Amino acid sequence: MKNKIKYFLIIVFSLSIFLAGFLFFFYPGSDLGHDCDTELGVFRWDLKVFRPGSNQNLDSLIQKIKIDMDPVFSFSEEDYKDLMKDQNFQIISDSTYNIFNTRLPYLEEINEGFCRYKEEFLEERFPDPNIIVYLDDYITQVANPDFSPPFFPVDYSINNEDNTYWVSLGLNWFLGEQHSFYQSIPDYVRNRYDSVYITPMIFHQLGYFHIQKLDKDEWEKELNETLLASMISTAKPYFFAKYMLPDAADYRVFGFTLEEMDFAYENEALFWKEILLTDQLIYSSDRELKDLYIIPGPNLNCPTRLGTWLGFRILDSYFINNDVSLQEILLESDFQKILNHSNYQP
Repeated sequence: MKNKIKYFLIIVFSLSIFLAGFLFFFYPGSDLGHDCDTELGVFRWDLKVFRPGSNQNLDSLIQKIKIDMDPVFSFSEEDYKDLMKDQNFQIISDSTYNIFNTRLPYLEEINEGFCRYKEEFLEERFPDPNIIVYLDDYITQVANPDFSPPFFPVDYSINNEDNTYWVSLGLNWFLGEQHSFYQSIPDYVRNRYDSVYITPMIFHQLGYFHIQKLDKDEWEKELNETLLASMISTAKPYFFAKYMLPDAADYRVFGFTLEEMDFAYENEALFWKEILLTDQLIYSSDRELKDLYIIPGPNLNCPTRLGTWLGFRILDSYFINNDVSLQEILLESDFQKILNHSNYQP
C-alpha cells in the first residue's frame, strides 16, 4: 500500500511539473520580473529637499542634491534654501508624505513596463531611466490655477551631456481626487490625480515623447487634419502605454472613471456606426468635433476623449489583424490604410 501511494505521488508530482512547464511555455503571461534586468534609479528629491532630517548639514546636503540633480533641476544653492523655508511647500510635502511615506507606489509595475520597453527597442540600447520624485507648488500660485490639458505631472527627458534618461514625477498630484488641493480643478481633470494612474501616465508620456521624436512636424500635422487622423494620432500614446502595460485595466490606461469605461464599451458600436459613420464625421475637419470627442473636457452626452478611445480600438484591431510591429504602428501616418486594414467591426 505504501508503495502504491509513493508511486501515485511521484506520478502526480511529475504531471504537475509537466503541466506547469506546458502552461508556462504556451501561456507565459506578462510578468517579466523573473528575467528583467532593468534597474530603475529612484531619487526622492521631495524627501531630500523638504524632509532632510535634523542632523543634516544644510550646505553639504544642498551640494549633494545639486550633484545628483543638476542634469535635470538646475537650481542655485540660494534657490534650495528658499525652497526649504517655503511654507507652501512644507504643507504640500506633509500631505504627500502622509499618504505615501517613503514608498513610490506601483514601482514594480513601472519596472516591468520598462522591461518591455527595452525588449521592444533593443537595437536602440536605451539605458535604464532614473525616476525623480519632485513636488511643485503650482496649485498655490494663483487663486484659480489653469490645469486644463495638456497639463501632466509626469515628464520624460534626456540629458544629452551624459545620455541619461529621466522620468520626472510630481507625486503631489496623485493624492486622490477628493484631496483638498484639487477641489478648484474641474472633475474631468481631477479624477486622474490618483495613484492608480501613475504608471499609465508615465508610459503615455513616454509614448508621446517617442512619437514626437520620430517626427514632431508630422505629429502636429496629423492633429490638424480629419477627425479620423486626430482619433488615431491621439490614440497612439495610449496604445503604446497599453502595449507596455498589458495587465493594466483599460480605465487606468485612459484615465477614465470606471463608469466612463463602461459607457465606452457599451456604446462603442452605436457611437461608431450611428454617429461617426452615418454622418461621415470621421472625414470632417470641424474643430468642434475634436473639442467633443478628442480634447479632454466636461462630460456632456459621452465621456470626452471617446473618439481617442475608438482610435485606440482601431489601432488594436489593426495590430491584431496584420503582421505589424509596435514601431511600425507608431510610424504609420496613412490613417485610411489603418482603418481599411484593421477589420474594425464593433
